[in-house]
Amino acid sequence: VERMRLVIGFVFSTFMIGSVQAADWSGSVDVGADATSGNTETVSFTASTALAVDLENWRHSFAATAINKTDDGDTTAEAYLVGLKSDLKLTQRDYLYALADGEYDRFGGVRERGVLGLGYGRKLIDADDFLLEGEIGGGYRYSRAQDDVIAREGVGRASLAAVATLSDSATFSQKFLVEGGDKNVRSESQSELRLTVIGNIAAKLFANVKHNTNVPTGTKKLDSHTGVSLSYAFGQKK
Repeated sequence: VERMRLVIGFVFSTFMIGSVQAADWSGSVDVGADATSGNTETVSFTASTALAVDLENWRHSFAATAINKTDDGDTTAEAYLVGLKSDLKLTQRDYLYALADGEYDRFGGVRERGVLGLGYGRKLIDADDFLLEGEIGGGYRYSRAQDDVIAREGVGRASLAAVATLSDSATFSQKFLVEGGDKNVRSESQSELRLTVIGNIAAKLFANVKHNTNVPTGTKKLDSHTGVSLSYAFGQKK
C-alpha cells in the first residue's frame, strides 16, 4: 500500500506544474453494466474516467477503471487501475514524459503492479482525422503474483497509440504497450470504438487484452475484457 502511495504521489506532483484552470480540463465518464438471470445469474459492472489538460508547455492526463463481475453470487472478476502521466513538450511533435501506473487484479496473472516511468515520445502522424504517437522509455516496476511472489525490477517500455476520426459521430482508438524486465514481459492491447448517440453522450465498445510471460502455475497468461458502456464527455480538447 505504501509503495502504491509513492507511485501515485510521484506523478501527481507534476500535475501542479504550470497554471491549470478548471475550464482547461476535458474528459469522460463511462459506465457499463449487464445482468442475466435464469439458469445462471450473472452481473457485471464497469466504470472508468479519463481527464486531460493541454497547456502551452505541458500536457497532463489521468485515468481510472473499476471492473467487477459475479456469477451465481461468486465474484469472478475484480480489478482496479489508475494511471497518471505528464508530458513536457519539447517541440510541436516531441515531448518527454513521466508516468505512474497502479493496478490490482484479484484474479489476473499479476495481482498487484506499480510502475514509475520516464521516457521520450513523438507524434509520428498528426493529421486532422488521424493521430499516431510513439513512446519509448524505462522505469521501475513492483509486482506481486497470485502466489504472493514479489518482483522488483527495472523495465523498458514502448508503446504506440492511434486515434482515427471515422466520421462526425465515430472515433476509433488503438493502443499497444510492451513493458519488459528480466522477470516478466507484459504486453497490452486496448481497442475502443466510440459512437455518438446524442450531444455529449456516446456508446463505447471496447476490448482490452493483457499478456504476462511469467505467471504462477495454474494461472493463465492471457487476460481479456470486452464490453459496451455509455460515455459522457465534457470539456473541450485543445
